[in-house]
Order: sequence, then C-alpha cells, then structure tokens
Amino acid sequence: MIGLGLLGVIIIVVLVLLLWCVCRWYKHDGETYYQKVAKKAYIEVNNEQLDEKATEAIDSLEAIPEKDPIDHFRLGVVQLLNAKNPKRAHKEFKSALKQINDKTKKIKYGGKRDVYDDKNIPYVMDRINEFKDQFIDIDELEELPVQDVILNYYNQRLEDSKKVDVKKKEKAILEKKHFNSDAQNVHDSLIYDTLEKQYDTVKYANISNLNDKTSYRDIVNFLKQKYHGDHDKTQKINQVIETLNKNIHITSLPDTTFEQDVLITVWKRANDPKNANSSVDIKNAVCDSLLDCAQDGWVVCPQGRVSRVWNSLAHLDYDPNIGVLKSKQIVRNEILDKCAKIVKDGMDSMSEEVKESYDKGEVSEAVMAKVQTIKTDLDKLKTDYAGTISEVELSTLVEESKAVV
Repeated sequence: MIGLGLLGVIIIVVLVLLLWCVCRWYKHDGETYYQKVAKKAYIEVNNEQLDEKATEAIDSLEAIPEKDPIDHFRLGVVQLLNAKNPKRAHKEFKSALKQINDKTKKIKYGGKRDVYDDKNIPYVMDRINEFKDQFIDIDELEELPVQDVILNYYNQRLEDSKKVDVKKKEKAILEKKHFNSDAQNVHDSLIYDTLEKQYDTVKYANISNLNDKTSYRDIVNFLKQKYHGDHDKTQKINQVIETLNKNIHITSLPDTTFEQDVLITVWKRANDPKNANSSVDIKNAVCDSLLDCAQDGWVVCPQGRVSRVWNSLAHLDYDPNIGVLKSKQIVRNEILDKCAKIVKDGMDSMSEEVKESYDKGEVSEAVMAKVQTIKTDLDKLKTDYAGTISEVELSTLVEESKAVV
C-alpha cells in the first residue's frame, strides 16, 4: 500500500511538471509564457539607461528558449539603446531579418502564414529599418539586408492576396491591424518628419506675434511656481529642468534647433490670440508633459522630451493637425480602417438585385461597375498616404483589400 501511495505521488508530481512545462511552452495569442513575461519587461523600459528595468528586460528576452523575430528585435533595441552594445544589437536584428526571410520562403513554397507573424513582422522590419544607420560607422558589421527582406515579404503577401476567398470582407481587412507597445516609438522616422514640418509651420507663424518676448527663464519660473508645495512633483520637475538647462541640440529638427527653442515655440503658440480659449490648457499640458519626462529616477531621452512637449498642442491648438504625431504603426492601422470602411460602404450601397448577383458570383455589368468603384476608391489611398509608410507596404495593404472585394 505504501508503494502504491508513493507511486501515486510520483505520478502526480510528473503530471504537475508536465503541466508546468506545457503552460510555459504553449502559445496563447501567439505568445509563450516566456514571451509574455519578456514583452511586459520590455514595455516597461522607458529610458535609454541600463537601469534595473532594462537589465530585467534583457534577462527576460534572453530566457526565451525559441525566439521569434519580435523577440530578437526587442532584445536588439535594449542592447543598442540601453546597454550601448551595437554589435550585439546588430546580431539580434540580423537574426530577426533571417527568420522573417526564412518564413517568407516557406510560405512561397506552400507553407502556412502565421497570423501573429503577419501582425508583428511589418512593425519589426520597419523599426529595424529605422535603426540600420546606427551601424554604418562600425566597419566589421555588414549592412543589414532590410530592404531585400521587406521586398520579399510584401511581394509574397501580394501573391497570396490573389488567392484570397473570404466572406467577411471587412473583418478580413481589420484582422491585419495591430499595435505594439514600445516606448522607443519616438524614434519613428515618420514622427521625426511630421514634427519637423509642424515645427517650421508654428515657428514662422509665431513671428507675427512680435510682442511675445517669452524666454526660457519665464517658462522655468512658471513650472516651479505651478508645482510649489508638492514635494514629489517639485523634485521631478527640478530634475527635468536640470536636463533642459543643458539645451541639447535636436538633430531631427531643421537648422540649429535646440531643446529650449522647441519649448519656447510651443509656449508662444499657446499665447497666440487664435489660441486664446485654450492657452491655459496648452500650458498646463506642457507642464504635465515635462513632469512625465521624469520616470523612475531618470529623464527620458531628448526625442522623447521634445515629442511629449510638442504633443501638448494636440487637440488644443486652433489648427487640429498641429501637435498630432503619428507613428507608422498608427498610420498603418488608420489605412486599414479606411480600407475596411471603403469596402463596407461600397457593399452597403449595392442594390438588392446587384448584391444578390454579386453573392452568386455572377459577372454582370452592374456588379463589375460596383466592384471597380470600390477598387478605384481604395487606389486613392495610395495617393492620400504617399510618403507616410513605405511604398511597397502601402501598395500591399491596398491590393490585399482589393483582393477581398
């Protein structure tokens, strides 16, 4: 009896261990337990210092037994920006690109597409493309084959779109939407480009307000007075002011633009008579954005600070476009939303007779006219969004949407 009891205990222990292993290796929503832990740690990295959070992210990402492209990418980012180890970052980015290319080749020769890969891969390729110039001056590192991988991937998606047969058209388009939480999205080139254009617009508009003599010292005094009496906030804002005092050159903006220039430009915009009704709100938003720059004892990177300050104008400025900074991920999802709406509106506008013919697969003149109208409207998005995301990706999103009609 004792022997049987011991055997029962052993069996239970073995089953528990098996269950434990399965839980850690089984993919739920495209991720294993290890990947979920690592993603959470990565998302919490909010600066470019090798602090406790960055170290935890590296350890968690390293612990993933079988890494996907998104895992290699995340590890590469923390190695590059936090650990200041470009060689290791290059290795991880290269591994991510190789995996993407290998997956693309498998699909080409009959392999199945992975819905979770297709949600992450465009983001990974795009972000590695943003970082590739970081390795130019390191002679022993070969150029990352980003463009070849991007072309191979989207060309294959275009080929696959010709074979699509779906009933729920709008859903088929919207399923491609995805958003990856990433504190390093401030390094997105589209955000740089948009910020540069908006900065020029506001800077020259401010010239007409000759009586506004706002100085950096005026803004600092406002900040100190606003948070006077609140010990924690005073400590944080003083830490940010100490960083702002260095007046770092913002290389992503035109000419010789320094950080204090951006802050003064936004403050003067708040004083513009056209913003009379929202001036106080804009200034409060600036204060809040600067306070948010102090996180866990560190101040976020210059681009992060500038983006936050500029974003204070969003939805408060008299020009609804000023202050709105969209990453390529956001634009990609916006395009998919519009594609889905165009298809839905086009289908809804069909008469009962035409819809019935369409559903039966009949190629009548009326059906073809409606289908062509929908496709023409989708094609217009290529012009509307030219210069935002890459031409090949934009074309793929539109062509995939046309394929479901």
